[in-house]
Amino acid sequence: MYLKNCVVILSLLAAPLSSADIYRCQMGDGKWLFTDRQCTNGAGQKIKLSSPVTIRKLEPTGLSEAEHRALIDLDQRMAASRDFRIKQRKKISSQIRKNNKIKQQNCALAARQLAKIQDKKSHGYKLSEANELDQQVRKLEAEKRVNCR
Repeated sequence: MYLKNCVVILSLLAAPLSSADIYRCQMGDGKWLFTDRQCTNGAGQKIKLSSPVTIRKLEPTGLSEAEHRALIDLDQRMAASRDFRIKQRKKISSQIRKNNKIKQQNCALAARQLAKIQDKKSHGYKLSEANELDQQVRKLEAEKRVNCR
């Protein structure tokens, strides 16, 4: 297809391909042809892509080849930016899940320690331990309020 009639949009497809080879061939009239076969006239270059390519036709807009190329470059930069944002969101989500798991573990630990203290109180303890046990209970209850939601 001629560059005037198409825009190459990089996108991740659910295809098992890991990479694609595209050849950019210059035709006799000076226009560029993108194909998956080597250039027959030798005037072209191989472009290695990391993901499959989707080609979408545009309505005739009167844009020059340079303007089309600028649109393609802009789309590629935007795709890279989208990929970066997606990776950042996944990283943040992963960290949130890890933090929630730690909170659950801390909640369970505080509950177990509170149960031990309540058991000790119900079976008797020395009067000298009363203040220390009360402080531990207050500390563990505060920890439960933070971690157990």
